[in-house]
Amino acid sequence: MITRNQMAKMLNANVGPARMGDRTAVRKHHPVLGYFPTLFTPEQGTILCLNFTSEYTRGGVVQDLSPQENHATLVTPSLVAGGPFTQNFDLNGSSSKATCSSGFDGLVDSTVTVEAWVYPAAGSGQQGILSCPSWTNHVSFYVRHSAGQDVNMALNKGGVNYSGARGTLTYGMWHYLVGVIDVDAGTNWIYSNGELLASGSVSGTSYDYTSSSLNLFHTGSLSLPRYLEGGGAAIRVTNRAKTVDEIREYYYGF
Repeated sequence: MITRNQMAKMLNANVGPARMGDRTAVRKHHPVLGYFPTLFTPEQGTILCLNFTSEYTRGGVVQDLSPQENHATLVTPSLVAGGPFTQNFDLNGSSSKATCSSGFDGLVDSTVTVEAWVYPAAGSGQQGILSCPSWTNHVSFYVRHSAGQDVNMALNKGGVNYSGARGTLTYGMWHYLVGVIDVDAGTNWIYSNGELLASGSVSGTSYDYTSSSLNLFHTGSLSLPRYLEGGGAAIRVTNRAKTVDEIREYYYGF
């Protein structure tokens, strides 16, 4: 019987001209599993759903497929070939980002799941995947090169940071990253490519999000503003805690 780890290796090996360490490589249809990644679509509780491909991008604006219609404006836009969906947003590490004019006001309480297809290449400091301009009340998901190439997620209310998990990433390859925070359950999980990367304990009460905008692939005005260097293909945010079975079903295809 094939284990999930063996399956992950098989899927990552099944790409075009090079392995998934090559940013231009495209994951192909798996001959045994009949699987390839699908673009993000809205699900129960989805409050942001962005695919950075030409299909959903017009005039430098990426369509939000969630009911919120919180469309993202590309800054220094450049869509390039490659990645899990044949195209991705080229992130130069110095000016490339996307912004949404609205935040998650009234949409996030004590649980949240952030999913992202990203290719963290290099760089330094805290590089954002998703964040808001305010440090007082925010949802954030980012990689930290200066902290040993790790990934961290935070849910912050009134300056109290609910963040318990931090896991080490391999740079220079595509990751399907998922961060889940459930304050009620007191747990924070981070997954990479369908497998648990890290878990930790969080404590606190329900969360009251008040930010009016979002930064994507940039940490905004947080304490260490940094652009993510590499590539970004998709972001989805859900105001509930996704289960490991849901995460694996999307990545592995069953």
